[in-house]
Amino acid sequence: MVALSLQKIQQRMQELKGWGLEGGGLEKEWMFEDFTAARAFVDKIAELAQEQNHHPTLFWEYNKVRLILTTHDERGITEKDFQMAGAIDKLCC
Repeated sequence: MVALSLQKIQQRMQELKGWGLEGGGLEKEWMFEDFTAARAFVDKIAELAQEQNHHPTLFWEYNKVRLILTTHDERGITEKDFQMAGAIDKLCC
């Protein structure tokens, strides 16, 4: 996969709900009712990441989950990141 141009990233961003650009990657944050609900979501993300062989940078604090998607091998955002973002959105909320 090849890193996308900023113009292409901005076009694709319109397809995602609640995602932003942060630290050279796609970023999103979720708030949950409690620790257990956040943990269940993190577990789902971990399973998906293993299936897709694409692992996000993940931050988890009690009931808040934030992640950043980037393709490290390409040093940027690729189609793989947008595919993963879409798949993660289907897991939750």
